[in-house]
Amino acid sequence: MDSIIAMIEGGSVIVVAVLCCIFFGATLKRSFWLGGLVYGVVFAVTGAIVMSNSIEIIPGVRTDPRNAVAALSGAIGGPLSALISAAVMMLIRLSYGGMGAVPGAAAIGSAAVASVLLWGWWAMWRGREPSKEYIFYQALAAATVPTLTIFFLSSVPMDVFIRSASLFAPTNFLAVLLLGGLIVSEQQRRWAIGSNAEKEAQLVAVANNAPGMLFQLTLDPQGRLHFLYVSGGSRRVFGIPRETFLASPNFLYTLLGEEDGQRLRTLLATSAETGNRWSLEVTYIHPLNHRVWLQLTAEPRLDSQERLVWDGSIFDITNQKRNEAMKNEFVATVSHELRTPLTSIHGALSLLSSGAQGDLPAPTRRLLSLALHNSERLKNLINDILDIEKIESGSMPFMISSHPLDPLIVQAIEANANFGTAEGVDVRFENGAPGAAALIDPERFNQIIDNLLSNALKFSPAGGRVVVGLKRDGHRVRISVSDDGPGIPASFQPRLFEKFEQLESVDNRSKGGTGLGLSICKALVERMDGSITFETQPGKGTTFIVEFPAVEALPQRDEAERRSAGLAGTSFQVLCIGTSADFSVGINEPVSAGTVIEQVCSQEAALNKLSSTDFDLVVRGAGFSEQAWESVQPAIPDSTVVVELSARGHSCDLTDILATVLKQKITDGAEDDRQEPLGKIQATQV
Repeated sequence: MDSIIAMIEGGSVIVVAVLCCIFFGATLKRSFWLGGLVYGVVFAVTGAIVMSNSIEIIPGVRTDPRNAVAALSGAIGGPLSALISAAVMMLIRLSYGGMGAVPGAAAIGSAAVASVLLWGWWAMWRGREPSKEYIFYQALAAATVPTLTIFFLSSVPMDVFIRSASLFAPTNFLAVLLLGGLIVSEQQRRWAIGSNAEKEAQLVAVANNAPGMLFQLTLDPQGRLHFLYVSGGSRRVFGIPRETFLASPNFLYTLLGEEDGQRLRTLLATSAETGNRWSLEVTYIHPLNHRVWLQLTAEPRLDSQERLVWDGSIFDITNQKRNEAMKNEFVATVSHELRTPLTSIHGALSLLSSGAQGDLPAPTRRLLSLALHNSERLKNLINDILDIEKIESGSMPFMISSHPLDPLIVQAIEANANFGTAEGVDVRFENGAPGAAALIDPERFNQIIDNLLSNALKFSPAGGRVVVGLKRDGHRVRISVSDDGPGIPASFQPRLFEKFEQLESVDNRSKGGTGLGLSICKALVERMDGSITFETQPGKGTTFIVEFPAVEALPQRDEAERRSAGLAGTSFQVLCIGTSADFSVGINEPVSAGTVIEQVCSQEAALNKLSSTDFDLVVRGAGFSEQAWESVQPAIPDSTVVVELSARGHSCDLTDILATVLKQKITDGAEDDRQEPLGKIQATQV
């Protein structure tokens, strides 16, 4: 028992060396010679202490865990460390003398040599860092190599050898395995921390030097916006230090202003429900008093605490917006300047081609036909450019009202019938939802269908077929235009709806076109709260899908029908709340001269009007903020019809809305004497 306790005490001394290795390991690893020297001294001192407390089995035969020290010295410190510690311990063992002096010194040397060979094989030959596997090999060598050395060199009786080996062999193995494993684990932990710190510093440097501001944000249970991370780019983008964003909930809302802040709230709420990424363009007044355009983009995920977090970026796109505006202004100016002379040229060519000036020679007619065709293409290009300019500037009028879609689709098909016949393509209408209606501008809807149809006809092979479909899908109306043309290559699909994009091939160029049709379609559809997508298979054709929210169709009335319905002789009080930008083309002219329309821009003015006048209809513009609208709503009587415009530039058809009011009134049995309220109907959003 005393022998076992003594061996444990010797092993505990080695822990001191282990602690030194752990403490100085990261520093000493940088220099082979300095590390080897320091490790050698530490393990030499440790070995001397261990050997001073050795067990004497018989006179001249001593045992202790000295070989574990020699093995750890070579395993951790390398050749120089092993040489120093082994030399010191061998001299100490020889100084003790006795019959076991030479075998004991040889065992120390063999343990050191074995550990250095393993170190060279592992670190130099295989090029690997120390690991638990490496320490296991060292422990195995520390237990077996010294034992075999003593067995062959010692002349002690076998029972003495077995008694001695039963003490030092297991002790050497366990000491190297456990204490070496502890050193390696701690070194690996420190290396990992250092590596992570370096990578974190690299990421921070990259994030801080990115052209925009990178962020992570979340919403607390009260719905307040909190930034979890903000890069140093906040100074470049906002002129504000990152600490301000991190310390102030809802600070971003304050910077963006009421309208853009509300748009951001809506996007975050939608993204939280759907899990989709979002993007938003806003304006911001910089502390240096200049206006900045910003693009915010983020994608949601769940973090380790199951919180919903958005990882995103904010970039300054002011120069991009400025360049786009200059380009659009230039193109629009050139187009306007070309339009008038081109109209005259096209008209003159048409007149000559019609034969109004007499018969022309055949060669002249061919040249005239070519000139007329090219002037028609140029006129279409200018019209498309001007349409794009109007859409982007918000100056294109949209007369939104409830319309059945099938007659408009039939009208578009008939308008393209000659083109389809000339191309040898059959056009078929599959009406799966007769009478289906949506809130649209009929003229813009016809423009959309006409563009999609002309594309389908152009790219369909001779003898092919184009199918136009109409059906209801839940609360939406779906219009599809399918062809059996060559399809759209995958490389071109991401650019399909961009301006002036056309497939670069001889065949496609021969089809003509401006490259603006699909871009115009997308803009028109989105301005009417719809969506446009496509499905394609190379060699099998393409289907374009347009969807709008479905509504109930209202009958379209001419003046006589209005009078018979009692509208023309009825007066209404209408209040429009919003700026002129919200009603870019104004509210449609009402049917009755007695109808009064008033427009106010502020919350205070709206409340004053509502307190002094009983309005039959209140129209809220898209730009009137949600917060101000919530303050105004309680002042609106239950009997008043409310219409909310969902996008700037939209207008509402008062004829249809007032007809609905009157219909509700008649249904409720009220008399049209303007003395009774019109009756409460559900608020409408267009």
